[in-house]
Amino acid sequence: MKYIGLIIGLEENRAVVLTAESKVMGIKKSEGMFLGQKVFFSHNDMLTVKRRRINFYMPAIAGVAALLMLVFGYFKFFYSSETLVFIDVDINPSIEFAVDGKSVVKDVHPINKDADALTQNLDLENIPFAEALKKYIDKAIEEGYLNERKENSNYLLVSAALNPKSSEFKKSRVNTEKRLDSELESLKYDLHEAYSRKFNFEIVKVPEYYKEKSMEKNISLGKYMVYERIREKGTSITIEEVKSGNLYNLLHKNGLYPLDEKSINISQETTPVKVRDTIIDYSPVIPTPSVATNTQVIMSTHAVSNTPQSKFTPEVTGKVKGTPGIYKAPAYYITPSFTLKPTHKIIPSDIPKEADIAQYNFENGLQDFKITNAIEFYNSSDNAFAGTKSLKISMRSGEDEYIDTSKVDPSIKHGTTITFHVWIPDTTEITAVEAFYQDANWEWTGNWNFYSQLTPNKWNTIKLKVLDDEILPIRRIGVKIAAKDKRFSGDIYIDSISWN
Repeated sequence: MKYIGLIIGLEENRAVVLTAESKVMGIKKSEGMFLGQKVFFSHNDMLTVKRRRINFYMPAIAGVAALLMLVFGYFKFFYSSETLVFIDVDINPSIEFAVDGKSVVKDVHPINKDADALTQNLDLENIPFAEALKKYIDKAIEEGYLNERKENSNYLLVSAALNPKSSEFKKSRVNTEKRLDSELESLKYDLHEAYSRKFNFEIVKVPEYYKEKSMEKNISLGKYMVYERIREKGTSITIEEVKSGNLYNLLHKNGLYPLDEKSINISQETTPVKVRDTIIDYSPVIPTPSVATNTQVIMSTHAVSNTPQSKFTPEVTGKVKGTPGIYKAPAYYITPSFTLKPTHKIIPSDIPKEADIAQYNFENGLQDFKITNAIEFYNSSDNAFAGTKSLKISMRSGEDEYIDTSKVDPSIKHGTTITFHVWIPDTTEITAVEAFYQDANWEWTGNWNFYSQLTPNKWNTIKLKVLDDEILPIRRIGVKIAAKDKRFSGDIYIDSISWN
């Protein structure tokens, strides 16, 4: 569970906070904390405060009533359906804007002390976000935080995450994402026109779950993304080092500048999808004997894949339209007695796999799964994690893809672990794969995996546990392939979705 509080005291090893329930408690102190800061924390962060220390802070509590209203007003906006998107801005001051569906700023949250000082006497609420951002940037220039003459002080990062609790998000995630993409593209143009000759800037969209993670660490969305990207490269770094470090220096030192995700593109219109079944030709192929004793005759067999999940059926009749050209058909020789001698040696990976007993195994159809933008999808025998078939999706260039079903088995309960198997090709054009579910209120929970965390040309196992505080029943489960900014066009496979 997450708690929100206002820092009313800073001691050597802890910060003292006043909670929404008017309780005084201690939490772990971290670098950059300041008096009056709004912080989120969990049970693991809590520390005991003796009664006499609580009495010491009672006079301070009486003087912060107005400030408490602001703190818990922000709390309301975070958990409200009114906030559509959270937009964080990092210069080295870090600030967060809660923006509604009309692109109006509803609340402002300084994340560190510099941002708190920078926003004093600066009215940024209840105005369009683009206007608020320009006012904030101009103030940062005036105060010297942005300086075109200093290389490490002329960089600005804008990071945005949709609010999964937003009513608009719940109604249509796809349309909401497209709208955000359009807004960010417009913002990118405005910033370029106003500041490109003076400063470098980047705009990124990050996964929704980054909001929870960044709140836990009291860090901006952008800096949390940088923290994760540095760790992905195998570099040891603490969250405190990212909090206090110069953002421009961090990016250059770790080879992350410019960020890969900076390109924001407007999505294409959705095109109706075509669904088809696997086409199999079972027409027999009959060898034609020859008078010569060593005449080679080619026998058609089932197409064979070179992946560990493929199977080879050693029979002389029947052929399938699948992945061509991976293996040549085995050669047989006709002797005068017409005895066939196969030259292909069967290896363990060729042996047919056991039946797929997963709840969604796609052996006999699509099982009510649907797609959003793909050119086509169908259950295919080209590649399978288990059994003989999987769901094959031919993705459209420039689009994210959602492969999901709203006909969810009611046996999925609190604590259930859902296991997904996803096959992706070797490419530079997929950003990430996210397994997800949505609860009874259509709130989104996902397990986001960057492409660098996955293994191409193999089946990847992704697990997702249903949290204990979700509202049942689960209404939707599926997989998101994040590839819009990368322009991926190709095939991916999904198979054997199961739960305990």
